[in-house]
Parts: sequence; C-alpha cells; structure tokens
Amino acid sequence: MQKVLDRVTQALTPHYTAIARQARQAPVNYIDETPWYCLNALEWLWVMANEGVAFYMIHTRRSKEAFTALIDDWAGLLVSDGYGVYRSWVEARQTCLGL
Repeated sequence: MQKVLDRVTQALTPHYTAIARQARQAPVNYIDETPWYCLNALEWLWVMANEGVAFYMIHTRRSKEAFTALIDDWAGLLVSDGYGVYRSWVEARQTCLGL
C-alpha cells in the first residue's frame, strides 16, 4: 500500500505545485481557513482561490506561520474575513463579512 501512495504522491506533486504557482501569481486572491479534523486531531484547511484556481493546504496551525506557508512570496490584493492574521497584511486588502 505504501508503494501505491508513494507513486500517487509522485504523480500528483507536479500538479499541486503548478496550482500553487498559478495561485501565487494572481493579482487577487480570496484566502480563508477552516477547521479540519484528521484522526481526531484538529488541523486547518487553508484555501487561496481566484478566478483561475483554488489552492488548498492543510496545516497544523491557524497562525501567521500557516498563512505565510500558504502565500509564500505572493503580494497582491487579499480578500478575506477579519481574522487577525489578515489584518496585518501590508498590501491592499478587501474585507468581506465572514459568518
């Protein structure tokens, strides 16, 4: 089973990387995070989406560290809710009402 997982990972990694690259090149991104439970452990599902792609990343934390891992070197218009990590964004930002 592990060999199958390794082959699938190897096959999908270039596509995941390409989606990340495309998201990080967009001038505008909608970014959000939501709780994600894996084997009863709380993790966070982060999304960086625009009109072309939706890039997902699972991280163990809901923090600036996770946000930085998601965006890497991206600098553009951030559309987000009022979560504190987003409020510290120094580039242009548009806030939406999160329920």
